Amino acid sequence: MDELAEVLSNTYHFSLEAAKIPSSDSDSCRNSWRWLARIVHDFTERNDTRDVLKIVYYSGHSFL
Repeated sequence: MDELAEVLSNTYHFSLEAAKIPSSDSDSCRNSWRWLARIVHDFTERNDTRDVLKIVYYSGHSFL
C-alpha cells in the first residue's frame, strides 16, 4: 500500500488518503464492514465533484 501511495503521489501528483481497516474486535471498530462503508461514504461526500478521480484499493482477506 505504501509503495502504491508513493507512485500515485510522486509520479502522478495525486493527493490521497490511506486507511487501514481495523479488526472488528479493536476498540476503534466494532464492525469493520460498517467502518469501511462510513469511510468510503465520507470520502465521496467530501470529494463529490466530476474532476476528482476516486480509486479504492483493497488488499487483504475476507470472510463471512
